[in-house]
Amino acid sequence: MILSCKQILFIVILSETFSCATSRPCDLGASDLLFVIQSSFDIDKYDFDDVKLLIQAYLEDLNFGDQETSTRVGVILFDRVREPEYRIRLGEIKHIRKLQKAIKSISRLPCGYWWCQIKAEQNVAQAVDVAVKVFANESSPERMKKLVVILNGKQYLPTIREITALSYRDPLLRVAQVLVVPG
Repeated sequence: MILSCKQILFIVILSETFSCATSRPCDLGASDLLFVIQSSFDIDKYDFDDVKLLIQAYLEDLNFGDQETSTRVGVILFDRVREPEYRIRLGEIKHIRKLQKAIKSISRLPCGYWWCQIKAEQNVAQAVDVAVKVFANESSPERMKKLVVILNGKQYLPTIREITALSYRDPLLRVAQVLVVPG
């Protein structure tokens, strides 16, 4: 089954809504949003382009700017070989068009060679750990923290439970996950 950008976006929104439907209160005000994106050459170019379109569309509905109630957005990229890369710092870009342009310019991290298969030391848990540290260091207690983890394929299904458990430890953290199935 091929998911269109709109279908993937629905999954993200559904996950966000589900997180808010729990007993914890929802904060619709100021928030910090981090996208953790698997961006290796394992992901097909067209699927990766769809992921970028998804993020650009998702950003359309957010409140940006310098106000205290605005949303700050950051991006962390990871693959299986290098350390996770904090590509767009939280709140670094304050205008939606500039942020969408920065998202569009993101490219896949080269990891299509045989040595990537052998030296697969990095994983999504490490990238999420970087995101949690960014929230701890750069977010304030009155801001909602939102984490959108975008993964390629089904190899990360066991890790999903670990990532979801983060939201139970922090009442101001919402976690949404997107699995991009190749095709």
